[in-house]
Amino acid sequence: MGEKPEIASNAYLSLQAVFRKQKGNKEHTGAYYWVGDRNIDGDPRGSGVPHVLPVRQGSHSNSGYKNIAIKTGYHFKFDLKTKGNMFGPQDSIRIQPSFYFVDKDGKKRQKVNVYYHTEQRKFVKIGSQHDTVKRNVVLDARLRTMDAQSIVDTAAAYYNLHGSQMTKSQQVYIREWVQRAKKETNIGGYHLIGLPKELRTFLGPLAIPQGVNPSRAFASIQQWYGEYNLPSKLYIVPEGYDLSRQFHFDDKAPFFLRNGYLIVNFNIETIRNGELNLPHLQYIDAPLTNQWKREGFNYEFTDPYGITFRLLDGDVLFYHADRASTDDFGVTGTH
Repeated sequence: MGEKPEIASNAYLSLQAVFRKQKGNKEHTGAYYWVGDRNIDGDPRGSGVPHVLPVRQGSHSNSGYKNIAIKTGYHFKFDLKTKGNMFGPQDSIRIQPSFYFVDKDGKKRQKVNVYYHTEQRKFVKIGSQHDTVKRNVVLDARLRTMDAQSIVDTAAAYYNLHGSQMTKSQQVYIREWVQRAKKETNIGGYHLIGLPKELRTFLGPLAIPQGVNPSRAFASIQQWYGEYNLPSKLYIVPEGYDLSRQFHFDDKAPFFLRNGYLIVNFNIETIRNGELNLPHLQYIDAPLTNQWKREGFNYEFTDPYGITFRLLDGDVLFYHADRASTDDFGVTGTH
């Protein structure tokens, strides 16, 4: 697998310059935040990789934005690759987010629980029975700048591989697949992400030896698309801290962790044939390799202020724990 989150920015104009050739234009610069300086097979990417994970303060290519980390509430798009037999109708990607807090001196990293408000309930814990907010993703969205032909080619290859199980023609199926790519697909919520076949394209080789099934070869490499965000107003406590035992507190209670960064960590697994209890491969705990190491993930960085932060496999993004996207618009309230 190989992952390259794309940020839909914090203080939007700052990171827009990384990804868009002009302000307000959807045309992409070709820049991505990669896991590291190596590709899915561990080979050097070459010619330098200026943007690597996690997205955090100091990772902007313009030194004028050296203090930029993402404010809570802003979302980020990402995609990742898999290889092999992951082209079936019930194959998918499962991502389990977890959360850590580190202070602004790069110290006291700890696992945390995260709470937010809804219109119906105050202090909803992410991962609890009350955490029911759902996220929908559109594959062929404007800012994803999808290649329309890749969607058509994927639909055709998928039909060639699985069409014997269908009652419709290939032409009808392709047309429906293209239309489906413009509609929303549910991928879960804050505590769990699932990327189904509707958010997958194929990009395997087209130049193949004689006798090889071209659709099978094309489907042998898959690309999956997702996005993630957290509510704009968050309330962070150390893992295991029981808010239900606290009385007479409000949003400004001193036990909430604020002066630092909330780190989003992804545990990525592949699911074959819908077998959710038997993940096929894991990004971290792969049978033969740790994919984060293989792709050159750096396990520490020093920010522009000389402070060193140590990282764990799966760290993808730093949110400001004390700054929300709503601050950019001069309003207050919940997500």
